[in-house]
Amino acid sequence: MQKKMLPLFLLFLACIGLLAYLIIDPAAPANKPSSFNQLTNTEFINLSNVSGSLPDRDKFTVYFNSSTIKNVKDGQKIKNWLSDTDGPVLSLDVITAKNEPVYKSNSKDGHAGVYFDGQSYFEAWNIIGNKIINSDNLTAIAVFKPDDSTKKLQDLTEIFGWGNCNNNRFFAHLSSDMINFHFGDPNNRVDSNKISLIPNHYNILVLERRGKIASIELNSAKVGQTETTAALDTTLSASLMVGTSSCGHNFKGEIAELSILKNLSTSEKNSFVKKIMTDYKLAF
Repeated sequence: MQKKMLPLFLLFLACIGLLAYLIIDPAAPANKPSSFNQLTNTEFINLSNVSGSLPDRDKFTVYFNSSTIKNVKDGQKIKNWLSDTDGPVLSLDVITAKNEPVYKSNSKDGHAGVYFDGQSYFEAWNIIGNKIINSDNLTAIAVFKPDDSTKKLQDLTEIFGWGNCNNNRFFAHLSSDMINFHFGDPNNRVDSNKISLIPNHYNILVLERRGKIASIELNSAKVGQTETTAALDTTLSASLMVGTSSCGHNFKGEIAELSILKNLSTSEKNSFVKKIMTDYKLAF
């Protein structure tokens, strides 16, 4: 009797396995929120087959990586963050002790991060725009993680920025349920469509200006694009800020990397984004 029941039992297990396969897509990326798939007019960049060269170091005008922060312990406040680029070292500093961000040695999946509590921020003073920004061909990439207590995107606000808030600004702003990329005067910006961040995980934000086209990408999704002729005056001197901008809306969360690059090809940009997403275990 038991021998007769065995094939039926195995058939039952096979049916259960098939049903689970149909319900749960094994190829579905674990680190991409389902709400992304509900966005309208959203196109994902296929990075799977990208195999181009990474950008040369001379294309980085700004590169801050939390893994390069040395001689500090987990949970310790830090007074500065040094760039890792060729040429003169760019130093982000704090004005007062109460504005010091906190170093996280193992923020997520072994990666370090710098935590900003909504009051803390870094600033590099008197930076001439054209030293870090190419007004017609630039790519800015931020690797950031929302604060665990954050309920709305607007609680995160501005990740970084350069310029004057009133008439000549370049920064990334998170408001309500979208991202705003400001480039030039306050009326010149790109607004993303409705987006969702991956909670308790690093997200990859890419801002680009290529000729007249300004665009926003989030975790390999194209979430905003517009054509503009507005210019950013990069001959002026202003502060480069991380954890806030010249408009003073401070960021709440962690930043692991921040880079600004010039004259990237699309292939170089996609290769670099693929590397970052792989490093931070983000599906693409």
